[in-house]
Amino acid sequence: MILEERDYRIKAGYVADFLEKYQTLGLPVQREHLGEPHGFSCPILANLTMSFRCGVTRT
Repeated sequence: MILEERDYRIKAGYVADFLEKYQTLGLPVQREHLGEPHGFSCPILANLTMSFRCGVTRT
């Protein structure tokens, strides 16, 4: 199992843009090399700067 964690700091109002770009640009590359992800988790801490840790689990 591979557990990938990343930390991001994104200004409020730009999280949706980031997730859209990840879905169209980042996820296809990850799928090609690692296969389908088992799950995602992105707890969000609301602040002036959005801070969240994304975890992707693959089996």
